Amino acid sequence: MVAKARAKRMPDDEAARIALEYFNPEERHKLADLVDWDLSTSGSDTEEIVRAEKRAAARAWRALRHAFARGLVTVVRTPRPLLDETLSDQLRDAFRNLLSVQVVNLNHLFPKSQKEEDQRVFDDKVHQELGYATAHWIAQGTLFQDHSTIGLGSGRAVYHTASFLKHFHVLSARDVTLMSLTGFVYARDHADKLGRSLEADTHTALMVGCFSNQVRAYTIPFPIAHPTHNALQQTRRKALLDNSQWSELRPRYALFGVGVLGPGHRLYEEAKAVKHEKHLEPLLDPLKALVSICDRVRNECGDPLYYPVGDIANQLFYIQGPSSIQVQDQHRLEITELISDINSRLLTVTPEQLEDVENIILIAGTTSKALAIRELLIRERFNIRFLCTDKLTAAEILKYPPE
Repeated sequence: MVAKARAKRMPDDEAARIALEYFNPEERHKLADLVDWDLSTSGSDTEEIVRAEKRAAARAWRALRHAFARGLVTVVRTPRPLLDETLSDQLRDAFRNLLSVQVVNLNHLFPKSQKEEDQRVFDDKVHQELGYATAHWIAQGTLFQDHSTIGLGSGRAVYHTASFLKHFHVLSARDVTLMSLTGFVYARDHADKLGRSLEADTHTALMVGCFSNQVRAYTIPFPIAHPTHNALQQTRRKALLDNSQWSELRPRYALFGVGVLGPGHRLYEEAKAVKHEKHLEPLLDPLKALVSICDRVRNECGDPLYYPVGDIANQLFYIQGPSSIQVQDQHRLEITELISDINSRLLTVTPEQLEDVENIILIAGTTSKALAIRELLIRERFNIRFLCTDKLTAAEILKYPPE
């Protein structure tokens, strides 16, 4: 008959505490302290010390097994992103408004095929990697200062930044305010794997848990589209986006992605859809007209990387492009008029409010967005001080330096 020892059940909080501690053989004394083994009482008896360390380690391993089995802890890899310092320096030299640039080398990523579905999955993975790199950088703790307001936009890059950030060391900035800067756009990732979790309100909620001190959080629980200017102004007051409230809460920092009005973009897909989202119906007529003319312009210009319309914080803007791209004056006029019409119905920060943000952190990648990013950088209308992009996109931006 073989006797089997029964391990004593360990309390969840104790198991989690021990399991979350990183330790190696050189750190066994620290581990022994955590599991209440007093190694100092053994005097100079080396064998007793070794036996005590082994007992402590055995208890810790039981804690690890218990904690993982009950789902109390998870393992998250936090390696350093692979950065291209040369391209980072070149972008800073070309666009002097930038204080810091992270160019992430994503050579290990490539689409499985040229099929649209595989391209969308690849596109989402790029944004996931950029979000991780941005979170890794923010987690160093030197960016966000005490008494700051941090604004958050919608989209994949901001979602992944906020989602990954909670796995790093908590930020110690005090008296921080978080605020959504755009209404619900019913955003999705391009491969539709994450569902509708890419809203600014979601990102604000995720960021709350990234600070060690208490923070204030303001959300915008309203759809982005409004049928009339008067209806929009009434909602802006409720959403703390009217000018009087904005002047009090004005963000010192804001995290945004960049979009282009093409396949995968929420508004582009809505214009092309057979069944439409009810809350986006106020935009439908001008949006369909805008998408139609943008498709025509793209076909005429012949550059697969040129999209006439981009967006930041869901504010649409015209992309002039380099001098090699020629757009008919009539088309340009129609596009800018439709952009103005659509923007006037959107519950989001205005261009004038974007100008008030002291430090915009732009997280954007894939070569389809290179000219949109370039447009924002050369305008210098907005204070884009930090940029995180991928290596291929950085190289594409640098093909067309400021003219």
